[in-house]
Amino acid sequence: MAADDRLPADPTAWDLPLRFLLMATRDRTGRPLGFHPYGFGAAVLAEMALRGHVRLEGKRVVPAYDAPDDVRYATVWHDARGRRPRGAAWWVARLSGGRYRLLRHQFTQQLVQAGVVEEARTWWGGTAYPSQGTGAEQTLRRAVRSAVQQRDASDDRTVCLVAILVAADSDKELDPDRRVRKAIRRQAKQWIKEDAFARSVQELVTAVVAGIAAAGAVAASAGS
Repeated sequence: MAADDRLPADPTAWDLPLRFLLMATRDRTGRPLGFHPYGFGAAVLAEMALRGHVRLEGKRVVPAYDAPDDVRYATVWHDARGRRPRGAAWWVARLSGGRYRLLRHQFTQQLVQAGVVEEARTWWGGTAYPSQGTGAEQTLRRAVRSAVQQRDASDDRTVCLVAILVAADSDKELDPDRRVRKAIRRQAKQWIKEDAFARSVQELVTAVVAGIAAAGAVAASAGS
């Protein structure tokens, strides 16, 4: 299936990149939070692992035999097939920019076309994506809070989303209460420590979380 604007009515059924882009953005201003590009790259890799399109062999990301039907994931798959295996951190950095800015734009436009966010020009000439108030963010936040409060790791994508948002420092919109956000961060780290993820993504999620930290440290040092 090619990408289009037909999103499931339930946001908890969305792909990880869509969930990440919505939750890692300020509702009111549409400004991205934390190491947004690296978190997006991690979300793409984790989604592809959950779908069985890539796997981790040792410390290297390896594409599966069959190409994805979704052209967006197929772009990454063909890229991986055409080069020697690389580590998760390398892929997180690669998917954060360059030619993959278009991939991030395609996922963002899916949210725009579905009426979930609005494309708006900022006063400095950039683009922001404020919420359209559909309630999708609240649905995802409730799913996260429920999983954390009940320590329920049964929903693979919710658990992956929490881990990636926390690792990318993009979790500030999960809850206005700082104490709740601290509890979410503690639980995300505990899930990683306990191997709470689906077998197909456990090692990869651990690797991409480390990759976000490494890429973010490089970006921070370059900007200082």
